[in-house]
Amino acid sequence: MEENGLRAVPVVSDSGFEGMVSYRELIRAVQFDPESTGLENVMHQPPEFSPDDTLVDLCDLRIESGRKTLVNTSGGELVSIVGDTEFADALGKADELEDISTSRLVSNDVVSVFKRDSIEKARHEMLDNNISRLPVLDSDGKLNGILRSTDILELITDGERQGRGGRTSRRDTVDVNTDYDGEKHYLSGVSVEELMEREYQTFNSHASASRVLDHMSSGGFYEAIYVDGRYPEGILTLKDLIESAANLKQDRTVLVNLVGLEVAEEKAAVHDKVKTQLRGGLGRKLERPEEIRLRFKKSETDGVKHRYTIEASLFSEHGRTNTEVEDRDMLDAVDTVLDNLDSQIRE
Repeated sequence: MEENGLRAVPVVSDSGFEGMVSYRELIRAVQFDPESTGLENVMHQPPEFSPDDTLVDLCDLRIESGRKTLVNTSGGELVSIVGDTEFADALGKADELEDISTSRLVSNDVVSVFKRDSIEKARHEMLDNNISRLPVLDSDGKLNGILRSTDILELITDGERQGRGGRTSRRDTVDVNTDYDGEKHYLSGVSVEELMEREYQTFNSHASASRVLDHMSSGGFYEAIYVDGRYPEGILTLKDLIESAANLKQDRTVLVNLVGLEVAEEKAAVHDKVKTQLRGGLGRKLERPEEIRLRFKKSETDGVKHRYTIEASLFSEHGRTNTEVEDRDMLDAVDTVLDNLDSQIRE
């Protein structure tokens, strides 16, 4: 997990897919000797999704289950996984987040630790509050760093390698005690300051959820800390953004997912056409529209002009409705796609 930057890994056997092991289970189980703790003691059964589920469905499943990783299986074999990276990529293409201010999503009840606190205390704060990162404060209450569950697990695994004569930890200043007293593995001798990360992302004003997600993704972070000066006042995580998308299911808001369009003006024009159709004939034929997904592909035909191919899927109470259109004009192709969807729903 650590070497490949994964937050959860599947467990498979000759019989097929058995379950998942995540950071949370490993952080919870560090009090036990990993040499004698079997995978069955830290493994969980992840929520399962269907290939026909919409992004809103997936977000709702993640929030309701409390699990960060979703799976799709077939015949007992693992087919696909949806985790933080996939959620961040998909939400980044959802235009609805552009209309949501982070002021509605940020948690102002910030759970934090001081840099002189022990890692054991930080671990309990994460488990007790069901969170995976903690802002780190200095003695004056100013933001000084961030501690993530991945940092704690890396400390433990590096310590285990050192204890077995393996590679040396990149944190050479941390003296890890890898001896076990009974089944306990004490982390109280390591301070948060020794382990915390000093690279993190802060904001001092609110913006659209889409813009903040772009900043988070480009920096490789899944959280943003809102500060007044250097004092933390709120925190926004990927989970908050996923929850906002899950709420679209209750709000009857239709998620418009545009894939393959990078130009803001083109995305805005397509979005306007979709909204017009949903307010018109297509919308009146649907009781529970959930998502319209348009995938754009552009190809050159004669070295000068382009042709646009649009693969479209509409998710509603009728299930999944698909159509595909090709045209030299992108917006004409969008019109044809929406007309085709309207005709199929009417039939």
